[in-house]
Amino acid sequence: MLDVRNVSASYGAIQALQNVSLQVPRGEIVALLGSNGAGKSTTLNAISHLIEPSAGEIRFDGELISRAPSDDIVRRGLVQVPEGREVFKDMSVRENLELGAFLRKSARKEIADDFERVYTMFPRLKERSEQRASTLSGGEQQMLAIGRALMARPRMILLDEPSMGLSPLLVEQIFEIIQRLNREQGLTILVVEQDVRLALRVSTYAYILENGEMNLHGASKDLLNDPAVRRAYLGV
Repeated sequence: MLDVRNVSASYGAIQALQNVSLQVPRGEIVALLGSNGAGKSTTLNAISHLIEPSAGEIRFDGELISRAPSDDIVRRGLVQVPEGREVFKDMSVRENLELGAFLRKSARKEIADDFERVYTMFPRLKERSEQRASTLSGGEQQMLAIGRALMARPRMILLDEPSMGLSPLLVEQIFEIIQRLNREQGLTILVVEQDVRLALRVSTYAYILENGEMNLHGASKDLLNDPAVRRAYLGV
């Protein structure tokens, strides 16, 4: 579904990505791993065209999107959940969700159905629908960020550090939700995650970035038992 080939990107004179390639098959969960500053978030931002790739090509469902504007990429069904949640804290939970459906605002009946779908998956959001997003806990804000993405009716989501700042119990809950979205709704997912063990447990395939270049990739179960991965990322 997603095919990234030889993508490079820079921030001014700083080379952030160098010839990065990865593929995400339809209906799979794929993990993108690496240390801080490895280029993981930059890769997602290049896919979403929040930054301009300097080289390479990106295809979504067979169509070239390397130069497509971000709103067009969302319309095609590829939606990013940003690092740090980035909810609109002075707006209510419901208003945040409405913004997720902004590009579909003419489809009122569908949007009403989507509210119910999101509220069914995240009952806490329904309970707090009129509260300001700033009053939510970190875990609830992450649920809101995912719910907002679902309001766009994506076929694939890019999740950037969903466990950031959350307790171990909440991290487990968020990743259970990610697996449900994949299993029950057929969503294709590319997840960037610092918790390497957890990411390898829920994904089928994984890529590891180092210093903006692809260092290693393979089936998640194989990487989980790879001695180099265990030494570098699992403390074994």
